[in-house]
Amino acid sequence: MSQDKELPFWEHFRELGFRLKKVFYAWIVTMILLMALPANIMDIFSGPQAFAGIYRPLIAKILSLIKEYILNSPLTGNIKIMSILGSISAGIELYLLGAFWLSIIIIAPFLTHQIYKFVEPGLYEHEKEILKHYGVWFVALFVAGAIFGFFVVSPIVIWAFVIFAVWFEAEPVVFIVDIYNTVLMTTVFTGFAFTFPIIMLVLIRLGIISTKWIEKNRLVFYIIIFIISAIITPDGGPVADIILAAPVIILTEVALRLGKKYERERAST
Repeated sequence: MSQDKELPFWEHFRELGFRLKKVFYAWIVTMILLMALPANIMDIFSGPQAFAGIYRPLIAKILSLIKEYILNSPLTGNIKIMSILGSISAGIELYLLGAFWLSIIIIAPFLTHQIYKFVEPGLYEHEKEILKHYGVWFVALFVAGAIFGFFVVSPIVIWAFVIFAVWFEAEPVVFIVDIYNTVLMTTVFTGFAFTFPIIMLVLIRLGIISTKWIEKNRLVFYIIIFIISAIITPDGGPVADIILAAPVIILTEVALRLGKKYERERAST
């Protein structure tokens, strides 16, 4: 290990608290910036009139773009959806909800870094190199998953919500908070779902699990992936579940092939 002297339990606990505080502070600052910064930077210099209807926060602009894409996406089947606030406090709820989920997406790389810094003292040098290398891929897959979740999975989930109204020739009227909550949750959780294969590959490289064990339990893994897909897209139906599960399974198979390659290289040295 990188440290000859093992630290007491409470020292590890204190270090964990320190790392979690840094993540929490970064999350809060990101939320505040999203809620406070104007969509147009010049609004900062517009004076008191900014509070008289001209000022528009950055989070409002981002949410507006999200709504525009989701409700006009060809994946929603060109269904016309009417969105309403639903309650007098829904605007504030939406304001906080949007900042909450978007800040999680933004700080995900920082969270990954803090997790690494927490476990780093207990690692050998080769283990550090493995985690550093795959940390980049973890972030890349999270971003790819979030993009896939937003542009592909979310519109299909929304379509599955409202298609029943179309069948009964009723106009789909949806609370705007429900739309954003569904889209942002799907985006975040799809991002994390895409990181599963890289976590599996890291465990193989570290010798914690083997490819033979994974192959033996392959069916169980895929059932779990489909269950997680169903949880992420609870109302998306089997189509959304398959669309989400398919790339994760493909990435898992790629990780398994790479894992076998690393095991052969390790056996030959």
